[in-house]
Amino acid sequence: MITLALAQIVYFTANKASFTGGEDGLQGIPRGKLFGLVDLDHVYSFGDSSLGLNLYYFVFILFCLGFWIIFRTINSRLVS
Repeated sequence: MITLALAQIVYFTANKASFTGGEDGLQGIPRGKLFGLVDLDHVYSFGDSSLGLNLYYFVFILFCLGFWIIFRTINSRLVS
């Protein structure tokens, strides 16, 4: 129980601190570039709307890669 109590103390202290932004979180952090090559903050405009799709594609590729690794591990001969 002491671990849970200490975790709650740290959580509420960080949540109320001004430098963490409270419940809104940290604001104004730029996305930057992936390995210095791919700009993750590039905005594509389609008609009236503008979309920043590079970060979404990057996260989608990471998800698919992780899913494939888990699938291969579960279905490998070493596990079964």
